[in-house]
Amino acid sequence: MHKHVKQLEEFEKRWRTSVGKFYTGERVVIRGKDLHIDFQDADWMKLLVFSITGREFTDNQISLLSSIWVYSSYPDPRIWNNRVASLTASARSICSLAIAAATAVSDAHIYGGQTELRAMTFLIKAKYQLDKGRPLEDLVFAELKTKRNIGGFGRPMVKQDERIPHIFKRAKDLQLDNGIYLQILKDVQGILKNRKYRIAMNYGGVVSALCADMGMSPLEHHAYLILVFSAGMLPCYLDALSGHSEGAFFPLRCNSIAYTGPSIRQWVV
Repeated sequence: MHKHVKQLEEFEKRWRTSVGKFYTGERVVIRGKDLHIDFQDADWMKLLVFSITGREFTDNQISLLSSIWVYSSYPDPRIWNNRVASLTASARSICSLAIAAATAVSDAHIYGGQTELRAMTFLIKAKYQLDKGRPLEDLVFAELKTKRNIGGFGRPMVKQDERIPHIFKRAKDLQLDNGIYLQILKDVQGILKNRKYRIAMNYGGVVSALCADMGMSPLEHHAYLILVFSAGMLPCYLDALSGHSEGAFFPLRCNSIAYTGPSIRQWVV
């Protein structure tokens, strides 16, 4: 029998998993804990990160993880992902499709979820470099030479990130600002500044460092951030749905398009 057929038969009627199980009419188990008993006093963030990582975080860590979300929810319809939510409402489609589409475009390489993934990956490489006794500068300049940028640094359109002072203060207040990855991020910033590079750390870099210091892997970190913009998407959807006319969201005149194709033609019916 072909090995792939055997594998399919093995999973035909069962799926082995350690993440949880629903015992119909009795209870729900999530990673070995009873959802309705062990999490009866838990907030959403505590459940979310436990479901992703299988680990319990301290109250201070949960507070910081919640603040990271709060500081990223901008209810501005002009922002790229909120624009998708508003456009969906303007087309009078349903809320679930709006948030699904807006979440999908949030996972962008330049200014979305992929940037944090790159940032944490870089920080892990940097720590490995230091653990091997190699200069951090070598990795920084190798990244700049091969990729022309560094994960966790730089921001499109504007140089400063208004969220950074707030998240640094929050981390300090919660006594979570002394981790090794956050220090590495600051050291990289110092290297860039000393060499006159005008590349500042961004919010994704700070968040990635803080989450790495909490023990998250890049994949766990990415999963945790998937819905980080959602509290900004929902009001934009509702505003476009109930407060404006159908099809009215940022209409574009035809003569505003830089068209270079064939000129006006007569159609023969």
